[in-house]
Amino acid sequence: MEHTIGGTKVLINSMGANKTKKAVLRSTSAVHGEQEIAFSYDQAACVTANSICHTRKSSVVDKQLMMEDLRKILPFTLVPGRCHASFPHIPSSPTKLIDWPKFHEDCANTRGK
Repeated sequence: MEHTIGGTKVLINSMGANKTKKAVLRSTSAVHGEQEIAFSYDQAACVTANSICHTRKSSVVDKQLMMEDLRKILPFTLVPGRCHASFPHIPSSPTKLIDWPKFHEDCANTRGK
């Protein structure tokens, strides 16, 4: 049904300014016939539909390369003194700045509401 509606819209849009009621009825009544003719022609000419599988390049190789690079540089190991120049005061772990007793108290208060 969607294909028929799409074909109807294409025909109506291709009419340009000549969109009288009679012209629209005449052209839209031919949609099904046009689709049948196109389908029959495709079968007779052995035209196959375009495949939609594997339209994107596989990322398996890229993932492997990234994993190898990460294993070499070990970005998550602690190196004393290593920090980003723009953020020297940010700790390596955000949990280092948490006041745990106050955090648990806030959680308990939130659950009680």
